[in-house]
Amino acid sequence: MNAAFSRRNFIGAASAAAVAVPVLGQSAAPQRILLRNVRIFDGVSPRLSGGHVLIEGQFIKEVSASPLPEEGANIIEGNGRTLMPGLTDAHWHMTFAASTFADFNAADTGLVFAKSVAEAERTLLRGFTTVRDTGGPSFGLKVAIDSGVIPGPRCYPSGAVISQTGGHGDFSAPHALPQTLGGEASHLDAVGMSRVANGTAEVLAAVRDQLRKGATQIKLNLGGGVISDYDPIDSIQFIPEELRVAVQAARDWGTYVAAHVYTSAGVRRALEGGVLSIEHGHLADEAT
Repeated sequence: MNAAFSRRNFIGAASAAAVAVPVLGQSAAPQRILLRNVRIFDGVSPRLSGGHVLIEGQFIKEVSASPLPEEGANIIEGNGRTLMPGLTDAHWHMTFAASTFADFNAADTGLVFAKSVAEAERTLLRGFTTVRDTGGPSFGLKVAIDSGVIPGPRCYPSGAVISQTGGHGDFSAPHALPQTLGGEASHLDAVGMSRVANGTAEVLAAVRDQLRKGATQIKLNLGGGVISDYDPIDSIQFIPEELRVAVQAARDWGTYVAAHVYTSAGVRRALEGGVLSIEHGHLADEAT
């Protein structure tokens, strides 16, 4: 077992045992959890090793092939099952994955969030203890998970996906005027699924708005896609000036911009503008 793994936060196992509540004025001893008779995958070794794992508080205290002391520990019997570190999904959408566009466009978006709560638990039970949510109204889900209201993975939310008019995140009706020209925000903008912005001032405000709501990174659509109504997949979206202000605002907040983009030309524009994370990129050539 390598040292990095032995220090990992082991939330999944900790949540499986009861948490003792300390008496007022007393400091609680770290909770001890003993996982017995498990096959251990450490993410490094090519083979599983049989053994036992002792957890104190949120840290792995000891891993041993020999039995470990049981005194004061909540015991979880593995019976030869496989124990592994929690998985991280670096590109996930807890709200999009659970719902349809019809759900989002309904008069009451309660169904979206009911499905998202169920999806958060399913994601955790699939072994993902951390997700980077790359777009969607997941700020409330994160708070609910962090506060123990619902089960789910640790979430790093992006908030609304920022798009230009006619871009991958523009879900307004064809007859609707863009907000920049005096129109109203689309319903999907209003519920926090996307945010259409044009020009440096609007892009800057859109980025700052997501950051103040709790975004841990910013998601920009810099190219076309296959689920939006207007944009060819090989289109390039946001001009360099718009991209630069978004990147600067994220940097000033201590974070970065992740870009939805597929093509070589789009990826190059993203990199030249300071984007640190390319999402998708399936159509990039070898040189790019």
